[in-house]
Amino acid sequence: MRDFLVMSEIPAPCQFACKYCYIPPSFDRRKDPKRICGQDYLNLIEKIKAVVKVDRFLFWMCAIGEPFMRPDFKEIMTALSADHKVCPVTNLAYFGNDTPEYLTTINTKNIGMYWSVHWAEMKKHKVLAKTIERVSIMIESGIKIWPTIVAHPCYFNLLDDVLEAMKQLGLKLLLCRYRIGQSDLAQLEEEKQIEDKYRSHPNVDMSIWDITPEAWKVAGGVCESGHKALVIDAWWRMATCHGDGNPNFFGSFPEDINKLPSRIRTPGICKSSKCPCKHLEFWGVNRKFPRSFADILYKWEEFMSS
Repeated sequence: MRDFLVMSEIPAPCQFACKYCYIPPSFDRRKDPKRICGQDYLNLIEKIKAVVKVDRFLFWMCAIGEPFMRPDFKEIMTALSADHKVCPVTNLAYFGNDTPEYLTTINTKNIGMYWSVHWAEMKKHKVLAKTIERVSIMIESGIKIWPTIVAHPCYFNLLDDVLEAMKQLGLKLLLCRYRIGQSDLAQLEEEKQIEDKYRSHPNVDMSIWDITPEAWKVAGGVCESGHKALVIDAWWRMATCHGDGNPNFFGSFPEDINKLPSRIRTPGICKSSKCPCKHLEFWGVNRKFPRSFADILYKWEEFMSS
């Protein structure tokens, strides 16, 4: 079965001001007023099918901000999850938006949540208890949840509390290494302490921690993005990837969708100095990185095949 990834970085507001955020404070895309709909994405995949033989699609919705704060996101999720797998990258924190609860009433087997656990910020804004309750409801409905946390120094004294919550939810926490800006790992001295203390913890998963550096060594590899995946970046540009020396651009989403059949092409050999987003690599677009989401996300194949 042939799968295709549509990775969309939709601009969205953010309620938090995390110390470890890789988005610069001056970044203005979160204020983008453009509105889209689920049909725009469905039109896109019909054009992709005209170029590439594909059996099923995954929509990886990694907003620049919190996707559930977008007024159009409930409709988008409803449209996409009817027949396709869809997975937002989200903090799931509660700020009066009921979209996640609404999702428990539709096709839950097609919905996953890559949950970025901003524990300290949730406590600061007094939404932690509500968010934990929300996650529990979603799990009970059949929605798949993959919790992750960035091992920034502000969390070194909070991880035990986070892991106790994960235990109660029946989830494993994916620990991620802290990176500076858009790329480089911070190489914190304290990371050795984190590994020594938590690597064998029953509610910790170190898969992303271990593999992330490999995802940044793909230059020179044969890249098939464009025929295996398509990115819609924070500027609404349809492209093969986010790489600094690699992307092919195919116009604006959704205005230029009808131009796609004659324009989609692969980069060929990757020329990027470093892949800024490992999620695209986990889709198998670069032959130098023989990994997949199944290597980091528990029961991923079960989710994709259900």
